[in-house]
Amino acid sequence: GRTGTEVVKYLISKNEPIKATSRTGEYNDAASVPAGAMLEQLVCDVTDPKSVNLACAGTSAVIFAASASKSGGTPSAVDNAGR
Repeated sequence: GRTGTEVVKYLISKNEPIKATSRTGEYNDAASVPAGAMLEQLVCDVTDPKSVNLACAGTSAVIFAASASKSGGTPSAVDNAGR
């Protein structure tokens, strides 16, 4: 989404390693990522604890920017029950 994209851009500018996650596993602004950026794209669905655990493995911090969407779930499923 928009918030996650801005976070990824900022972290790339600081040369930080990043795991960008989404339901599809594709970072929506991948074409603008400079060569050599430490960006890993992963599938992650916040309503699936297994995918969250896999995405968070080996990280030192998590920025949670998921929210409900027409294609991804109700506010209850994502914002309240998301794990």
